[in-house]
Amino acid sequence: MNVKHFFLTATLMCIFNVMFAQGDTIVLGNQIWLKNNLDVQIKGAAYYDFNEQKFKNYGKLYTWQEADKACPAGWHLPTKEEFQLLLKEAKKSRKSVYGFLTNEKGFNAKLSGFIFGGSSRNLGLEGNYWSATEMKDGGGAYLIRLDKNKKKVKLMAAQKSFRYSVRCIKD
Repeated sequence: MNVKHFFLTATLMCIFNVMFAQGDTIVLGNQIWLKNNLDVQIKGAAYYDFNEQKFKNYGKLYTWQEADKACPAGWHLPTKEEFQLLLKEAKKSRKSVYGFLTNEKGFNAKLSGFIFGGSSRNLGLEGNYWSATEMKDGGGAYLIRLDKNKKKVKLMAAQKSFRYSVRCIKD
């Protein structure tokens, strides 16, 4: 191992350990997830009701194209298959899948609603998380939706122009 490689490895390990110490990540099965909804500055991304002061703790909402570029280096937008593994892991818990994913000690999903056509909807009622997997026709992409009223989680597809939350997974 050369000196340059050693220092790079040591630096990355320190950054990774700081992230764990701050509680920013959670290990679920063999997956490492960011524990909070993404909140990075990307052109077009917006807070619910376009109000940062009131809704910052929910993170920003992104179109699929924005979401596909939003995760920091070393992280990525989860695929449909990675969400399926997350749901499988959640089924192992003593809680319902919905309960596990919305629990602060679990995935800690925020029910951030969505934005479509300039209008914010369903804050506190549903949480939607983009996946990197497009539909075969390219007209939409997959996501998971958590529905508070039904206490259900489902994998589904939507138009890419909806603005949904993003949760990144470690490469």
